[in-house]
Amino acid sequence: MGLPQSKIRVISTIVGGAFGGKEDSTFDVSAIAGVLALKTRKPVYYEETREEVFRATGKRHAAFLHHRLASDKTGRILAIDVFNIIDKGAYQSVDAIPDRTLLYAGGPYKISASRVSAHSVYTNHPYGCAFRGLGAPQAHFAIECQMDMLAHELGMDPIELRLKNIVRGGDAIHTGQVMLEERGVGLEECLLKVKDALKWNEKSNQGHGSKKRGKGVACFMYGIGTGSSPDGAHCIVQAQRDGSVNIGLSSNELGQGLLVAMKQIAGEALCVSPDKIHVDYSDSSSSLEAGATVSSRTTTLMGNAVLAGCKTLKERFIRHAAEEIFRVGTASVDMADNLVFVKGKSETAMTLGEVISSAYKAQVPLSAIGSWFPPRVYPKSDNTHDQMHAFTFGACGVELEVDTETGDLTVLQCILACDVGKAINPSTVEGQMEGGMAQGIGWGIMEEHFMENGKMKNHTYHDFLIPTALDLPKLETIIVEHPNELGPYGAKGIGEPPIVGIAPAIRNALFDATGVFVNSIPLTPVRVMAALRKPLEGKQRKEDGSERETC
Repeated sequence: MGLPQSKIRVISTIVGGAFGGKEDSTFDVSAIAGVLALKTRKPVYYEETREEVFRATGKRHAAFLHHRLASDKTGRILAIDVFNIIDKGAYQSVDAIPDRTLLYAGGPYKISASRVSAHSVYTNHPYGCAFRGLGAPQAHFAIECQMDMLAHELGMDPIELRLKNIVRGGDAIHTGQVMLEERGVGLEECLLKVKDALKWNEKSNQGHGSKKRGKGVACFMYGIGTGSSPDGAHCIVQAQRDGSVNIGLSSNELGQGLLVAMKQIAGEALCVSPDKIHVDYSDSSSSLEAGATVSSRTTTLMGNAVLAGCKTLKERFIRHAAEEIFRVGTASVDMADNLVFVKGKSETAMTLGEVISSAYKAQVPLSAIGSWFPPRVYPKSDNTHDQMHAFTFGACGVELEVDTETGDLTVLQCILACDVGKAINPSTVEGQMEGGMAQGIGWGIMEEHFMENGKMKNHTYHDFLIPTALDLPKLETIIVEHPNELGPYGAKGIGEPPIVGIAPAIRNALFDATGVFVNSIPLTPVRVMAALRKPLEGKQRKEDGSERETC
């Protein structure tokens, strides 16, 4: 429209579940409404019907992934060779997916040699957009399927094979990036906790008649942040004379618990109760730029920005109290429980509001800008690439039952352990993990688009199925905390990682139950029955007991 950015004001409400798709809705919905408003000079309300959303908006990228994996006889992985084709749909949207499928092509395993490539193709399908996990679910499905196939080939226990190869502090993934213990590498603990919770060493009850049961596991890792430079966050922290604090930030509340987490971080940093913290968010005229609310980056990047702003104010108020009120050195003054006091002298305690009022009269600034940037990431001269400053690690375990006469799968239990660095709010972390498990189950066994002449045939929730509460099994969450030195109080992101390992764990449990590997998802009854019948198609028993080949 030929306007400077300063003339455009964007005010966002609490959005609700995003899962990647809301990143593109800025074009699908918001830009259309904005252009119409500018052209008509009237307020515009733009809404799409459910059918329009299904047919016209972005979908998770379909992918064909060809993997070759080499190991020695002990199960130590030697190399991978990966060729990926990514379905971009009719036109290009978020284009990080091919790159991310390569980043995660080797999963969370130490691999010294790799050859990986990815290629985007255009089709007459709905366009491919960001969707929770951003390429990591597709890549991990391939490598985690291979890990179970390798275990079967070698006659090894699948968990023991993974324990032999998973990254620990000091190990490098296939890109050459070394995992640093000080940034949290808790994968081994996650896997062992899942093994215990799943009662891995106890064989599944094989059920009755046509129903068979099996157990499966999968490991995963997920990078925190965009993995590109620049990537940072900024906010405004302003103290009020009654002891309350305003935090102005531009990140979106998508149901992930952003507002609660920022309240807790600010309260901890300023030694005040969270009820004294008020968070103002998502108004481009009053909030500082902080990047998109994507890539599981907000708790770490925005949390660090809030922490930095609060630290600046805390240092100002302690200095003012020490020099102008208590007449002592700054090292002698501390803050706790909404109070400022001389250490060891409780009778000197003043409320933070009193100190702030005194600072205001002394012309001490009551506001500060908080900023934080992660370390820059670049390809190195030795062709390795440090792409993420920190990773969330995890393991998933599934027990399921399959009816070999109908192909119906029933997930009986799903266990997820995630190394989150530090759970700022355990309840919201558990909520993210439970939601990721539910979404992963849907992706793994139910959700499928059927296309005809470039149009979706199943464009309602009547014929495009997602799990309901009645479809879900017992969901068990295990929080593991290996602190990340770069995160606020050690935290890492948890928004996207929970979905990554669910589908391969289901697929591996299906193999445990039936002895049949299926390498395509979703594992619908039709697809499961086709796989179960396939071993029988090549052979047919003659009346005399011998076998003959059939097509």
